[in-house]
Amino acid sequence: MQKLDPVKNALSLVILAAGLGSRFGGNKPLAAVGPDGQSLFEYSVYDAFRAGFNHVVFVVSDGQDTSEFSARLKGYGDKLKIEFVVQSLVIPRRSANGSESWNGKLFSAKINGISSPRTKPWGTAHAVLACREHIHNPFVVINADDYYGQKNYENIGHYLLANRLDPKACVLPGYKLMNTLSSSGGVNRGICSVDSDGYLEFIQEVTNITCDQSLAVHADKSDGDVPVCNDSIVSMTFWGFVPSVFNILENEFQAFVNNTRDLQLDEFYLPDAVNAAMQSGLLRVKVLDTSERWKGLTHTEDTAVVRRFVFELTEAGLYSGMRS
Repeated sequence: MQKLDPVKNALSLVILAAGLGSRFGGNKPLAAVGPDGQSLFEYSVYDAFRAGFNHVVFVVSDGQDTSEFSARLKGYGDKLKIEFVVQSLVIPRRSANGSESWNGKLFSAKINGISSPRTKPWGTAHAVLACREHIHNPFVVINADDYYGQKNYENIGHYLLANRLDPKACVLPGYKLMNTLSSSGGVNRGICSVDSDGYLEFIQEVTNITCDQSLAVHADKSDGDVPVCNDSIVSMTFWGFVPSVFNILENEFQAFVNNTRDLQLDEFYLPDAVNAAMQSGLLRVKVLDTSERWKGLTHTEDTAVVRRFVFELTEAGLYSGMRS
């Protein structure tokens, strides 16, 4: 592996690990799927580390035990910097002089005179925003309970380093829908519209996508009635950003808070924030084709499927050097 310049070629990996996993019925980030009990996030860190990522930030919930995450990555020693960020239910605010207060402290806040009644995280875009004071170089955002494929870390990492000075740079791997479906039940996917130059035009959320025995795809009707087929390009939670995105996310979060109808249930999603930024001309999202297969833990029944998948990869030699 080529040694990277620690300043010009620094890359960070943000792992979202604060979700409740209500449909799964267990602790998804730590679910054992590997031959030695490894969890999916361990494969992601291994793949990212091989691709030159040397900094990992876990986003966790308040009071969440993080000791197991650290223990499973201790084999990397000082070659991998590991940090934890709490995604608080409290809304940060600006100080009286207008300076930013994203400094790790928690602020009591009220919206229109009403304290936040949240009992669940504010959503994926808010989780990324919580990392603001910890990220100073290009970074990738993933879920702790998903597998994304080795090549995507290499390709997305190279793109980010080549475009690290572009404040509008954003990139994602464009999966084929057929490589992301679950045999255990319906899934929600962001269907991508991509222009002739390979840039994202918009993402349309489509719910309850399933595939029958004839490989025909079925889904709930979406608001935009976007066509869905096996070869549709979808965005999973794998995003590449440069640090300037934090200013964008802060402004989008303030707009979300001001306009949301339900402060208890509505979530600030990353695809929505990216869509809004694209329409405003603040982001330009490159979609890189990928033949990699995605696997994740959405339903309890997915565990056996993911274990077989990881076993096949291990038998093929992809993870022969992985630390157990």
